[in-house]
Amino acid sequence: MVFIVGCEEGLIPYLRQGEEFDLEEERRLFYVGITRAKERLHISYAFYRARYGSFSGGASMFIGEIPWEVLDIKTPEPVHKPPKLKQTVRRKKEFEDYSQIMPDYSGNDIFNVGAFVRHPKFGRGRITEISGTGDNLMLTVLFGTQKKKILPKYANLVPA
Repeated sequence: MVFIVGCEEGLIPYLRQGEEFDLEEERRLFYVGITRAKERLHISYAFYRARYGSFSGGASMFIGEIPWEVLDIKTPEPVHKPPKLKQTVRRKKEFEDYSQIMPDYSGNDIFNVGAFVRHPKFGRGRITEISGTGDNLMLTVLFGTQKKKILPKYANLVPA
């Protein structure tokens, strides 16, 4: 049994904005999907779908290319009508504040070549080089096999 969902214009075939579009490759992929069904194939699509602030939907052109005699179509009545929009839907961007009090690195006595430090993203690393002083203190830290140049005043480094 195979289920192909979202079989609607803009999704199947998938229109990628700014990329080259190959309709025959999309058709081939759809064919591969539908021919994998041994007993039953279920294809569904939305009458309308909110995507990127606008509404789209409706059956894919590929559904219309399937012979009607092999289809058992069950079409329910739409439950809701899409709202009529004069402009794009804009959503308020939400974010969490991860601000932290930054330690004072004005003295270079905290970091030494060969010392280990911990970074919130890169994990544990070893200092291989130090340059600058105060706010311009620059560390070269080896995290596994990656070398990163880091300003400790922004990186929230702690001794490990």
